[in-house]
Amino acid sequence: MKIKVITLFILSNLFSNFSYAEKVIAMSDSYYQGKYFLVSQSKSRNINTVIYKTVFKAETVFSKMEINCTTGKYRKIGEGINSINSINIYSDKGNWITPVYEASHYDVVKFVCKK
Repeated sequence: MKIKVITLFILSNLFSNFSYAEKVIAMSDSYYQGKYFLVSQSKSRNINTVIYKTVFKAETVFSKMEINCTTGKYRKIGEGINSINSINIYSDKGNWITPVYEASHYDVVKFVCKK
């Protein structure tokens, strides 16, 4: 009985993570030629830490950012090319930024903070 429960728990987590990774982030401007996908999201206090990928014809860019949905601001904390394992975390996280309407970061913040 315990093995069945543990197996079901593990499988449900795998499937929920897989389906979550496939969520498309809609872009508000047709200028963006890539396809955006939320890969992971975690929350600690008021800060959401997300990894999303942008799939272009030539490469895939993985971006990591912190988002404060209370203030509507974000800061990009890392980026990598073609692999989630290539994300380089910046030593200086920088200042919190208000996203510009119709910019890709605006759409990511809007997607993560939707109610």
